[in-house]
Amino acid sequence: MQIKFRNTSALAIFLLIFLSGYSQTVIYSENFNGPSHTWSLNTTDAGSVAGPNIPQNIFNYWIVNNIYNGGGGELECSFMGIPLPGVTYTFTNTPTQPAGIIGNPTSNYMHITATGSPLNAGYLGPDGLCVTAQNHFTRMTNDISTIGFDVVEVKFWWMGTGASNSFMKMFYSTNQGVTWTQVQFPTATHFTQNSQWINETVSIPQFANQANLRIGFRLDNGANNTPFPGPSIGYSIDDFSVEGSTLTQNTITTGAVPQGPHCPGASFQIPYTIDGTFNAGNIFTAQLSDATGSFAAPVNIGTNPSTSAGSINVTIPPGTPPGTQYRIRVISNNPSVTGTNNGVNITILGPPVAGSVAANPISVCPNGTTNLSLTGHTGNIQWQQSTNGTNYDNINGATNASFTSSPLTQTTYFRAVISNPCGSVESTPVIVNITNAIEIDITMNPASGSLCAGQVQLSVSGNFSNFTWTNGQNGNTITVTQPGLYCGEGTDASGCPVIANCVTVDSANPQPISITPPGDVIICNGNLTLSASPGFVSYNWSNGGTGSSIVVTQPGIYTVTGTDAEGCTSTSEAVNAEVGNTVVLNVSPANPAICSGQPITLTAAPGFASYEWSNGQTGASITVTQPGVYSVTAVDPGGCNGVSPPISVLFGQNPVANFNYVQTSGFTANFNNTTQNASNFTWDFAGLGTSSAANPSFTFPSTGIYNVSLLSNNLCGENAITKVVSISAVGIGELENIAQIAVFPNPVNTSMQLVFEFNRPGNLVFEVYSVSGQKVSSEIFSGNGFQQHSIEMSHLRSGMYILRFVSGNSVSHARIIKQ
Repeated sequence: MQIKFRNTSALAIFLLIFLSGYSQTVIYSENFNGPSHTWSLNTTDAGSVAGPNIPQNIFNYWIVNNIYNGGGGELECSFMGIPLPGVTYTFTNTPTQPAGIIGNPTSNYMHITATGSPLNAGYLGPDGLCVTAQNHFTRMTNDISTIGFDVVEVKFWWMGTGASNSFMKMFYSTNQGVTWTQVQFPTATHFTQNSQWINETVSIPQFANQANLRIGFRLDNGANNTPFPGPSIGYSIDDFSVEGSTLTQNTITTGAVPQGPHCPGASFQIPYTIDGTFNAGNIFTAQLSDATGSFAAPVNIGTNPSTSAGSINVTIPPGTPPGTQYRIRVISNNPSVTGTNNGVNITILGPPVAGSVAANPISVCPNGTTNLSLTGHTGNIQWQQSTNGTNYDNINGATNASFTSSPLTQTTYFRAVISNPCGSVESTPVIVNITNAIEIDITMNPASGSLCAGQVQLSVSGNFSNFTWTNGQNGNTITVTQPGLYCGEGTDASGCPVIANCVTVDSANPQPISITPPGDVIICNGNLTLSASPGFVSYNWSNGGTGSSIVVTQPGIYTVTGTDAEGCTSTSEAVNAEVGNTVVLNVSPANPAICSGQPITLTAAPGFASYEWSNGQTGASITVTQPGVYSVTAVDPGGCNGVSPPISVLFGQNPVANFNYVQTSGFTANFNNTTQNASNFTWDFAGLGTSSAANPSFTFPSTGIYNVSLLSNNLCGENAITKVVSISAVGIGELENIAQIAVFPNPVNTSMQLVFEFNRPGNLVFEVYSVSGQKVSSEIFSGNGFQQHSIEMSHLRSGMYILRFVSGNSVSHARIIKQ
């Protein structure tokens, strides 16, 4: 709230002060939060009523507390000695204090309240009968001096509402409270109609240069023509202060500052000069702006307790963000003066940041290169490399965020050293490996590799050159129509050899389908349910039915054909259904045996009401421990009898499948069956053919690696084994401890495959000689079981070479052509 000046000279002084700048001092303050305060409440100054400890009709008075909750009360009154009905009133809650008030939101405050309760901010307006018009005064207890201050401002927070004649007035006294003068305002002579806290500043010339100044407030609760206007929000005051300012201009000029760059933790001096007078206890403080030069949230970086010019030792705080637009200024606290900034941007560096190193690719062929890149770093770059991850050397000229390595011949570690004037840091290294061959997978469509649809598509993903399949076809994708083992090899875009893992394409060999119950069945009581094996996507019965089961009522022969997800079809054996009263009662397993001394459970077909076995036991299942002949009879709920055929239970042992082979001539291999405890055999030669002979021979279409399976079974079950059979195009004699050995392709272009199998742990020496007898390469392979190795041949000239194999005391040779 601004004060209206009544003469031109006073206004000129006021404008001169505010236009030229001034320093401000707090002369007096009271926030009413201490155990006592410096105000006198309810005095008789300025024609006011004392109270509240006077018994006669004091209806409202000033009080200091921190009560904000309102409530109801009752005022007793009388007229000419005659008691009148009590006046009942209700005070609303006092509005809580905003953030600007010390101790908010519910600190102690000075306010008007009514006699009785509640004791929050509220008062009763006069009604002309019970509540009479009264003035209530509160003032500073002691005088203050404003001598030497050209401008004095009275600042406080206040609120309160009232009727047309109920308001709060402000007074001042310059003669120790003998007389009081009301402070006049431009638009009114009082405070009123403000239901929320407001921050007020009042300044008039009469406040300045006074030896004795005292401020007071009066509630004028005047009479009006409205009968009992009811309670209103009581006038309230908090955070009261008197501040003085002089025309003397205090200034601080910040001197030249080293522009840097500076590191966090660096120290230097800031000079400053002053103009004006600074009071005892003054502290000059150097402040640092943010990285944009703003002092909205300055950081104190050094102090100098002094009243004169000088310099301040400052330190850049650790963790200060890097930037190039920092400024520094000097301020004081007595009086409070903000000095100029240094006028020139200074630079602050952060510690170097290592960032992250990446290599693409992370595996290269011999003499290949990789692209190195560094991201997220700050500082100067120096790339380094190492062959052991411990001793690093600088790479000449490699000082950018990315570069391409020189040709690599061994595993190499790369890292970046990042530095600036604040130090250096090393990145986490990245390792680039050397690879001699890349293994990739072959994708089959359909994924099962079955030829039920007539063909299978084989494909590999990548950018390859000269990619060749074992059947002689070229390209990333081929279509095959013959079963067999398919592999491939080629070269990637980096010149690295690529070997595709082999896959097997199977002939159209769908799963079998059967009907339950099988064989000769009886249609008893008018119908019979026939069910087909699960696992097929569609079913077609010989009588036209579909679905996995049908209900038959007529005698006849029934079959079902199932189609699986791969398009393969399978047809069941026929079931002969006849009409009768006796049902063949099937028992599973069909060929039971007590294998290796383990008991066996015989289970009759379900759906019957009762079962009786030939050994006297009852129930659908029995467990037998002795060999013999068993049978079971049953009666179903419809009255049909079920009779099983005799079931012979025998002793037996579980089969153990095994075999070996010898490549005789050409691509033919003779197989030696070493299976134990088996009577039936099923051979599968990599999907190229089958046999049920015990010791078959099979001629493969070409050199290569083939998965050959043997399934052996007897009454106790079955056992299968699959071995890799290597068919070689070169003639390699038998070697000690080597079950089989093969080398392909022949002729060879870039690399050849060496496949063999150890009978027991041992070594195989492999050597390559030119036709002139010069040894050009040599390797020793150790281990046990199946082995496959890729032999690099690209470095050799075209022509014929001799292969030499040594295992134990045996030696064999073969010839191979290098294209």
